[in-house]
Amino acid sequence: MTDAPATSAVVRRVLPAPPEVAYDEWLDEEALAEFMCPYPVRATRVEIEPRIGGRFFVVMTDADHSTEISGRYLELERPHRLRFSWSYAPGVDSVVTITFEAHGDDETLMTIDHTKLPPEDVASHTSGWTSIAEVLERKLAAR
Repeated sequence: MTDAPATSAVVRRVLPAPPEVAYDEWLDEEALAEFMCPYPVRATRVEIEPRIGGRFFVVMTDADHSTEISGRYLELERPHRLRFSWSYAPGVDSVVTITFEAHGDDETLMTIDHTKLPPEDVASHTSGWTSIAEVLERKLAAR
């Protein structure tokens, strides 16, 4: 018997802010534009409608190409859980769930769980989400 290939990218990061602050960063267009891309890629367009069924749209741009990410908000449970669909290529519809747990004094354990990925995309998405979590951590530490 062989194991099925992984179809989830999971990243955990302790953030230097309480859950309410960390959660709210994900639903603010200006804040999201600052951390939503793995370095050195940058968000050149961010549009969100933070309500159940609302649209999520980000254009990630690097030196030689752009990638459009789109989706819909599926769950908004402030300050504990955020879930949205994530489409980055034709025929690929995945789901991102982000949980926020109080951790120590005024810190948050954030877990990003990106499911329904093609197995060949898990490593690149794990790397991308790790970079995004690091940028968010630095952003919150500087506030």
